[in-house]
Parts: sequence; C-alpha cells; structure tokens
Amino acid sequence: MELLCKIFGHKWVLIKPAPYQTFGNCFYRCKRCGKSQTMHKWQRVPNRCYDKCEVCGDMHYLPHEYKDGKCVRCGDPAPLPREKLSYEESMSNADEGIGSGGVRGGW
Repeated sequence: MELLCKIFGHKWVLIKPAPYQTFGNCFYRCKRCGKSQTMHKWQRVPNRCYDKCEVCGDMHYLPHEYKDGKCVRCGDPAPLPREKLSYEESMSNADEGIGSGGVRGGW
C-alpha cells in the first residue's frame, strides 16, 4: 500500500474524533497506507493577527509586524519605546516595589 502512496500520493480522509479524544477536528488518515496527520486549512482573517482554520476553527496567532508606526496586519499602533532609567532612578523606585519585581505593596 505504501508503494501506491509513493506513486499516486496519499488519499486523505477527514476523521471525525470522538468527544473524549484530544487530537482535534483536522485529523486526517490516508485510505491507502493508514498514515495519519493533522492538517489545518488556514485562512487569513482580515484586520487581525491570526489565521483561522476553515475546518475546525483553531487559530494560529501571528506576531505583529510594524511598519510606519502600526501593524500591517491588524492596524494596532506600535508600542512606544520605554524610557531607560538611570541606576539612581531605578533604585529610588525599589522602595515602592517597582525595582523588585514590579509588585507594589509587596507580598
């Protein structure tokens, strides 16, 4: 059977999972050789930084790609650069908990 797949390619069939199985809804098995794998059919979602599978609805998150101050995919503004504190400034904030883990009020 594997020879047929090498010559003609796999013949994938979508397998519907039982409710207790965890491999998802995009699980395919070859009718010829029995090989199985997960194959999503990703579709770009306009104005969002993720793709969505047409079959099962799973989402594949993409990183923001900034150009000219905003993300080219979703339009979110680029984060402002953080102000770099001097050693003295960072140590003066340590009393408030900022320099020691960012927790105000302590634990």
